[in-house]
Amino acid sequence: MVTVSREFFQAGATAIPAILIALAVGAKQGIRWAQDLQGKSRLGRVLVIMIVLFCILAVLGGEAVALVTLLTQNYTVDAANLVWSGLMIGLLVLITELIRPVSDGLPKRERPFLLVGAILIWVLINVTYIGGLYFLYFK
Repeated sequence: MVTVSREFFQAGATAIPAILIALAVGAKQGIRWAQDLQGKSRLGRVLVIMIVLFCILAVLGGEAVALVTLLTQNYTVDAANLVWSGLMIGLLVLITELIRPVSDGLPKRERPFLLVGAILIWVLINVTYIGGLYFLYFK
């Protein structure tokens, strides 16, 4: 059975709450989000709420898996992937929160380039992680 080091899960159990605190501070800008939701259709509002709930569940699930793995000392690659997913989804939400004020100052036609660039960097980080897992554990 392939195992991952305990330090990875300790780092995940430490980093996820820090990301959640940063997201909670960013969520204080709820007035701006509420104004954006008022302009959307009913389907658009439902989709936004579902995406937010998915992100919350994924990040909290990653934290739960990290803590349970540390408790049971069962350091598997599957658990590491779940922790990594929680970290990366939280990081993606944090990136979009940080980019939003910058993108509001840009002309409308340039805003998608900033978001696409940030998402591409996020994807490259994840591809690097997956490639590293393949070469370390499944070679």
